[in-house]
Amino acid sequence: LAKNQFLFYNKYHKNSRLTLKDDDWGGMIGYNGAYYRGQIWILEPGWRTPGCYYLTNEKWTDWRMTNSNHKLGAWNTKIEDKQLWKFIPSGKNDDYFYISSCKYEKDRVVNPAKKQSEVKIWGGDAFSDAQLWRMVPRFNVTVSTEYSGSTRVDIWNQQGKEWELDNLMDCTGIL
Repeated sequence: LAKNQFLFYNKYHKNSRLTLKDDDWGGMIGYNGAYYRGQIWILEPGWRTPGCYYLTNEKWTDWRMTNSNHKLGAWNTKIEDKQLWKFIPSGKNDDYFYISSCKYEKDRVVNPAKKQSEVKIWGGDAFSDAQLWRMVPRFNVTVSTEYSGSTRVDIWNQQGKEWELDNLMDCTGIL
């Protein structure tokens, strides 16, 4: 998970993605419009808290998702424990997770059933599909060597655009 880029889709609102609205005050929303970089989150491991991650926005690179006294937002302040999150499986083997605060263990990110655009903290005992999120990688990569000895790499982003890189004989790295 570390250093990878993800979009987070809500289970109740199928097309709603966890989004940093803008960088002037760190408003978080559920957004189902066009894709843009404010919806992409980079997972940075919490070095003092194993299993917890900072969710850093890809567009506004210094902004991290934050649970500030049980209120959800994103801020570009110093790194703090209130910015750490863990992913707890739904228990239904369905690829959905609760995004739970590492500082306030009962607090989970919710996209409420009655308002698709709202994203906030829920700290109650009830669990629902509105609290479940699916992590979708920003890119999917396929590597094959079936093309007359050359290596082909297809990289798909989440908008369905494809880049092809052929004959990677001179590339450095692991394929």
